[in-house]
Amino acid sequence: MSGFTCLTAPGVVFDDKAAFTAHYKSEWHRYNLKRRTAQLPMVSLEEFERRRAAAQEASPAPKGQAHVKANKREKRSKRRELKGASVVDSVPGYRSSLNVADGPASKPTEDVNEESEEEEIEEVTAEARCTDSFFDNERFDSSEEALAYMHRTYGFVLPESPYIADVDGLALYLCSKIKQGRTCLWCGRQFRSYRACQQHMIDKSHVKVAYESDAAVDELSDYYDFSHVKV
Repeated sequence: MSGFTCLTAPGVVFDDKAAFTAHYKSEWHRYNLKRRTAQLPMVSLEEFERRRAAAQEASPAPKGQAHVKANKREKRSKRRELKGASVVDSVPGYRSSLNVADGPASKPTEDVNEESEEEEIEEVTAEARCTDSFFDNERFDSSEEALAYMHRTYGFVLPESPYIADVDGLALYLCSKIKQGRTCLWCGRQFRSYRACQQHMIDKSHVKVAYESDAAVDELSDYYDFSHVKV
């Protein structure tokens, strides 16, 4: 194999799987993932570092607090590794969630297949389209056809559908969250591969969009228009 490439690392070819996997834990990947879901162009590592340095200079941490924040970040990272999951913290609405219902004695289906997930890690950046089915490999000519298929097959519906102002944009965002963010739309759990994420959502009946908390509503607010609602 000549190397690994990733949509969020433009112009970069990773020599081995370890470097490729490490990229998906980087702030650069998270930053470009957020830009991709917003349909913005990817930025190079050099440009990302420049922007991050400028942001840090514009809002410096209070004196004596920088090392405390670093220690907290390190502790959070270790806790996530022990739990076997990580979080895309830079994207609103992406959050980790333990499977409380099953308890520690029962492992979810996707955990049993960790080895196979590791083998397919290179597929983690599957291209996302608004015309794709979120839960399998079916593709259609329009987002309406894809949504109709997912409703028939999985019972999936978009929340507050009469008030959606940008169906294509919302479908693309949700599809990208699964196929590139590898994140469950319902519980927010993140996986090593988008296929594991899809299987989790089907197995756990999580084929639905979280839309009950204020944060969840805010995450999708750009795709809705409630201006014509009479109060």
